[in-house]
Amino acid sequence: MRILGVSEDWPKLKKPRWTTFRFSRRDTDWRVGEIVQVWFRPRSKKKRRFLGTAKIIEKVPRFMMDLTEGEVREDGFDNLDAMLAWLRKRYDGRIYTHPMNKLTLAWVKVNCVRCGRDLQLEEHHIIERCKGGNDAPDNKEYRCEPCHKFEHTKRGILVSLERAKKQGQPERVVVLEHRLEVLEKLNTVELIQERGTYISYWEDETTHYFPPYKPKDRAKKPEAQQAAQLQGMLEL
Repeated sequence: MRILGVSEDWPKLKKPRWTTFRFSRRDTDWRVGEIVQVWFRPRSKKKRRFLGTAKIIEKVPRFMMDLTEGEVREDGFDNLDAMLAWLRKRYDGRIYTHPMNKLTLAWVKVNCVRCGRDLQLEEHHIIERCKGGNDAPDNKEYRCEPCHKFEHTKRGILVSLERAKKQGQPERVVVLEHRLEVLEKLNTVELIQERGTYISYWEDETTHYFPPYKPKDRAKKPEAQQAAQLQGMLEL
């Protein structure tokens, strides 16, 4: 989930719906229906603060010269001159030639589907795109960053485990099952809620050993079949 940062504690942020103007040269790919995290001064280590999650419900291209007094007041300024002065100070006078996007957002409540937290949220594809999944809303859910990492690591282990079983590699099956057990033990819902971070199974040294691949013993071809194959190669 992407971050939309605000540099001022605007009164408009207390409303259920609010607007913001974004220069399209920097934010060209905001999409209607997209859910974003709203942070106050996200690049500041001391002042950054999570404000909540919001859904983009409207996106309208606008030029500075076309703005109305109503839009300016809706955005939190007393008049157009006050908005121009603020933009000149922030963007060094490059406000007349670059188009903007007027975004209308509505606050929404979004939580991690696994642990219920509302921080560090990321989009998770239920059916992975590499397996034919798409970006449709019904193929997405939101997980916090630790739970997202846990889910993808778990998927990777399960894929390797299934492969090891099909290949008849019992030693690898035991190791992968142990890794899965350690992963789940280190990243329970309660632990992630408490510490807010993901821990790799690799932190447990008992998961480091991985047995080498042992190919199956293949039965030798009958002598007659070998002779026929050799004869065919010679004829070529």
